[in-house]
Amino acid sequence: MTGAVTTAGGQVRLYYNDAGQFGSALSPDGLVFVLDGGTRVSADQADESGGIRHPCVIRLSDNSYRMFYDATDSDNVTRIKTAVSSDGLAWTKQGVVISPAQVTALGTPAPDYAGTPGAVIDSGGLIRLFFSTRGPNAVSTLKGIYMATSTNGTTFTVQAGPIVSEFSSGGLDFNP
Repeated sequence: MTGAVTTAGGQVRLYYNDAGQFGSALSPDGLVFVLDGGTRVSADQADESGGIRHPCVIRLSDNSYRMFYDATDSDNVTRIKTAVSSDGLAWTKQGVVISPAQVTALGTPAPDYAGTPGAVIDSGGLIRLFFSTRGPNAVSTLKGIYMATSTNGTTFTVQAGPIVSEFSSGGLDFNP
């Protein structure tokens, strides 16, 4: 459960889950890392009571950073949240950006998970956030990996269908 970003200075900062919170380490070459002191993000809100996971960090055009991460509540529902930082060390949470309800609204059968974010900024400056869905019900081609887009990193439009669907083969169910 790691995420990495190249800093404005050309170093690599690695983010990792450490006992329910995110820590970080810095490397000049991406091979040898030195732990940063302190905690980057803690599970300190009600919708994070089931833990936080999967930090994904992107560097923005102004050399600040945006993190996307999974937050699971006490009912085991997972959402994607975001935080911002000017230095990659001190983070300010900005709330939920993708919830299972946003995908359910598209007609997907009852997912309880929207998580495992992966983000890129395209050549036009649009943030493309890729995430997976799953739920406790039957296999559905409407579940799988989705893409959402945003110009500001906090308000996303979810694509109408998955880019990779959940499927069954040989009696086994596969959720990408």
